[in-house]
Amino acid sequence: MTENNFQVRLATAYPGAQPVQSSKGTTLKAEISTDQGRKDAFVKLISIDDIAREALCAVLARKLQLPMLQPYYVHVDPSVLGDYRAGNIHDIAFGLEAEEAPTFRVIHQLTEEEISGWSDVLRVAVFDEWIYNRDRIPTNLIFTGKGRFRLIDHDEALPNYASPDACSNAQLLQHLARNKSEIELHQMRRKAFESIEEY
Repeated sequence: MTENNFQVRLATAYPGAQPVQSSKGTTLKAEISTDQGRKDAFVKLISIDDIAREALCAVLARKLQLPMLQPYYVHVDPSVLGDYRAGNIHDIAFGLEAEEAPTFRVIHQLTEEEISGWSDVLRVAVFDEWIYNRDRIPTNLIFTGKGRFRLIDHDEALPNYASPDACSNAQLLQHLARNKSEIELHQMRRKAFESIEEY
């Protein structure tokens, strides 16, 4: 990942996209044309509002050097969609580069070993609390190897009903706090506040 590269790039989808499992809207594995050549990407056919949420969260995550794949605004001509329908009248989709995630491998139940091997887990948990993201696990992480994860799917983040003072009870924070002693919780809280100050 390029350090501090927080641009959302432009792309165009090629024909031949294939569907992949998705919890909201339609997600396709597609080849896209970019200013850096042809690339594989996951392309989500979602509303403009959801694209805005995805883009903002992707930019924030990459600015904070969290493990986020390169995001794209993808033009999807209706003629290349076949049986699928665009998620909005503008024929724009949200894409994530699939180079580091050749398959949609998701973690269904994070183990203590996987958590302890992930250096960014507390920073991501604080990020989720900040953007009011309540559905990180089990399906909104891509596992790309030991101790390596990539963030996906932020179209449920930043809901209109969330106030600045509201607590989202982010799932990763709950997972990290489980079965911890008071001393461990105090240490985790201190480290979390370091991330809060950074953000």
